[in-house]
Amino acid sequence: VAPGRRPRRPAAWPGPERPAMAAASPSPRVRALTEFLISRGEPAWRRQQVLHGIYKAHKRKWHHIDGIPKGLTWQLKDRFGKYISSMKKESSVEGDFANKVLLESHRDKSRVEAVSLQFKSHRSLCISSQVGCAFRCAFCATGKVGLKRQMDADEITDQVLYFLQQEQKVDGISFMGMGEPLANPKIFDALRVLTSPELYGMSARRMNISTVGVIPGILKLTEEFPQVNLAFSLHSPFTEERNRLVPLNRMYPLEQVFEVLDRRIKTTGRRGWGCYFLLPGENDT
Repeated sequence: VAPGRRPRRPAAWPGPERPAMAAASPSPRVRALTEFLISRGEPAWRRQQVLHGIYKAHKRKWHHIDGIPKGLTWQLKDRFGKYISSMKKESSVEGDFANKVLLESHRDKSRVEAVSLQFKSHRSLCISSQVGCAFRCAFCATGKVGLKRQMDADEITDQVLYFLQQEQKVDGISFMGMGEPLANPKIFDALRVLTSPELYGMSARRMNISTVGVIPGILKLTEEFPQVNLAFSLHSPFTEERNRLVPLNRMYPLEQVFEVLDRRIKTTGRRGWGCYFLLPGENDT
């Protein structure tokens, strides 16, 4: 390198790393971005620059990301759309300590709700994992809609991205919105996206998943994400009553769920949480 001149950065990823890097991410957006940048012959560091703009700087549009050449900005817009997020705000309602947002998917205009809750010491989000729900719990409005479709990892985590783009500091995330989290296989990809150091970089201990008792999902969560908190939606300790309130109890009986939860506590050393929704005349005595 001549005196006074900077050394040239590598032009692109080494050949064998290209397909592996493109396929490795649990995020469909990151996979598509990686393939797109490779196809354009962009230098290896460009990927990290773009990801930093999305997940660390929380930019809403491609041309807001610092240092991106104008030509590349237009190409990103043409390929991925004007906005970075896969979700857009349709409407919102604000209270003293809560902000509920109706988000619409750019893919098919499916809508889900997400809520930002401000406590004295922290802010926590309540996000959705499915469009609708198949389990039809007696007290749940989402269950009456039925399951429309699964959300992918980006749609799930872009609910978090929305609030970050509003410059809200997010301290915790609860998967307690629309849908049964452990009935969507993509929930595990979403957890990987949220905890990935190069993406959101959040702590697994700040994540909370609520379930009505999907045993295969509980087992997988224990194996792959032992530090993620788990809340069990009990609602009734009586079999006949719970069968009526939570029909899934017929497939995964309470006794079997408790056995799996006991094993989880012994394996992880983490506490479990029980949720009980009081319904007048149903389970309040």
